[in-house]
Amino acid sequence: APAYRLDRPARLVVDIANGTLEGDDLIDVDSWAVGQIASTEYNGSHARLARVMIGLKRAATYDVKAEGNNLLVTITADEAPK
Repeated sequence: APAYRLDRPARLVVDIANGTLEGDDLIDVDSWAVGQIASTEYNGSHARLARVMIGLKRAATYDVKAEGNNLLVTITADEAPK
């Protein structure tokens, strides 16, 4: 799944073509690196898209990989908590 980073506010966006989402539309995570996770689905006449937006609280790296029918997103803060 394509993933890209946006600024203002800092966030990671993951687009899943022909994807469907289960669960809450907004999750308050409030960890060292992640503030919230929001999700939405777009259903157009020619395409379907599921989008997950992960709000970043600080500089971080990320890894996105498929595991069966699931998508695993790992966020690692560049700086450890003090």
